[in-house]
Amino acid sequence: MVILLRVWTPAGPLRPRWPARLLALGASVLLSLLALDIGAAAWSAWRHSAPRLPGFGATGPAGTQPVPLEHAPAPGGPEPDLPTRFAPGARRPGAAPVRILVLGESSARGEPYHPWVSVGQIVGWKLESVFPGRPIQVESWAKGGACLAEMHNRLAGLTYRPDALILYVGHNEFQARYPWMREVDWYYHDDLPSLSSPRSLTALLRYSPLCRLVLETWEHQRLGKRPPHWVTRELIDRPVCTAEEAGQILADFRRRLEAIAAYCAAIQTLPIFIIPASNDGGFDPTRSVLAPATPAAERAAVARAVARARALETKDPAAALRIDRELVERHPEFAEAHYRLARLREQAGDWDEARRHYLAARECDALPLRCPEDFRQAYRDVAANHPAVLLVDGPLVLESISTHGILDDRLLHDAQHPNLRAYAAPAQDVLDQLARRRAFGWPDGAEAPRVDADSCARHFGLDASRWAEVCRREAVFYRITTYIRYDPKLRNEKSAAYLRAAQAIEAGTPPDQAGIPGWGMRPRPASSSHVIPAISTVPTVW
Repeated sequence: MVILLRVWTPAGPLRPRWPARLLALGASVLLSLLALDIGAAAWSAWRHSAPRLPGFGATGPAGTQPVPLEHAPAPGGPEPDLPTRFAPGARRPGAAPVRILVLGESSARGEPYHPWVSVGQIVGWKLESVFPGRPIQVESWAKGGACLAEMHNRLAGLTYRPDALILYVGHNEFQARYPWMREVDWYYHDDLPSLSSPRSLTALLRYSPLCRLVLETWEHQRLGKRPPHWVTRELIDRPVCTAEEAGQILADFRRRLEAIAAYCAAIQTLPIFIIPASNDGGFDPTRSVLAPATPAAERAAVARAVARARALETKDPAAALRIDRELVERHPEFAEAHYRLARLREQAGDWDEARRHYLAARECDALPLRCPEDFRQAYRDVAANHPAVLLVDGPLVLESISTHGILDDRLLHDAQHPNLRAYAAPAQDVLDQLARRRAFGWPDGAEAPRVDADSCARHFGLDASRWAEVCRREAVFYRITTYIRYDPKLRNEKSAAYLRAAQAIEAGTPPDQAGIPGWGMRPRPASSSHVIPAISTVPTVW
């Protein structure tokens, strides 16, 4: 606090120095805020920087000095020679264990089957038959709700060199950063709030690194807050983040994938990257948005058209189809129209068109709970730059066992988590590629062991009580995500269906007869002529 004194002299009172003192006070405050902003910017940059990962010698940690990532091979540059344990036909002497480290999200740890079954556990189990008498050690650091940045940072605590690193992550890149209730301020051009509103104040505060750090911390604290059990959103919604924020997340994702691939090359570990697949046909989009320039009158007209089409879907599907087609043509960025059109085309047996619109609905979802296509492409690009990467393209693997090329409830329990057959399929692909590479000193002439869901269920002890627990976990997933969408009907129905299935299984009904799609499914014959169309290009406006 500045104390202003009235100074008296023999000649009389002097005028108080108010202007100079106020100027000094203002300058002090501004300098303090500037220092805080600089400190907050530096702290944020440090928090989001790549970790310094430990290096390893031939038998263990290479002293206490880390290997900086800037010394790792550059993206697209030449890879170092692969260690002999990955070379075709090479054999490792003795009974040295094969150590596999699993990083990733809840799908990487096998939800909703955790801790009984996961891709890593299936691969480890089957490798035991390839290397009899040789220990196969699988350690999982996967965590529910994790994003790639969290898993990358955890590698800083690595104390041994694994023979292989399985990375299976991508669904949580947005929901791990933003709470479900977050939305973009000032999104629609004609819907600007008043300058005195809280939304205006929040938008202005984001220009300051200090305020941005405070808001980011506040949002992080709200990540665990569950939605209420009533409708919280509208059909015409706002995105969870801006296009600039989404671009920054994608750029960070690419950088970290590159860094992990380069790090694995530097420490001579086999990187196994699994692209997450998602439920495209059985999970409706969470938020649908229109282009920011869409006026309020047009937004209201779109809402009326969607309501009219929904009312006609059972009475006059052809009329509903016409309305949905018109909506998609007028607003290709609107996820709900794509999804409803896809359902009508699926009911008519037009699988290719249905698949295109299901994918478009997923890509336009403005609150992504499923790994977007550009994040999947980042995996493919990094694998192309680093030939040592063993890439499992999860969506393509599951499409090959789908009856119609659409990933839906027959292969995934919810938006993100595969069923047991869809966990066995990527595990089989990992084993097939390991056999082709003759990895870990793979015996000459040995084929990749076969994986199927039934043998996995028997080996890992999935009895009736565990199947019932799987159903209860899925009921919770749908219950939590029900009211972050404008229409809770479908997700409420699925939550109730899983609860009924849990009760039926506990009463003695076999799991494949409990009403859950896919548990009794068999793969499509290899001779099928079905051709999977390429994903369509859909403009995203957020």
